[in-house]
Amino acid sequence: MLFGDCHFQEKDDLEARFRDANEAAKQASSVQSSLKQELERTRQQANEALKAMDAERQQLRSANNK
Repeated sequence: MLFGDCHFQEKDDLEARFRDANEAAKQASSVQSSLKQELERTRQQANEALKAMDAERQQLRSANNK
């Protein structure tokens, strides 16, 4: 019966490791999602800054051409 107990212990260990790995994967997915959102916000801010710089450059060019 000792062999059977060993088998169940190994199965329990594997199940615990699987649960831990699954939890780590869920946490990693959540972090990845947050980082993607932050990256998208940063991209939008960069695009807005570029548009503002372009508008300013055009205004300066117009002022210089007068």
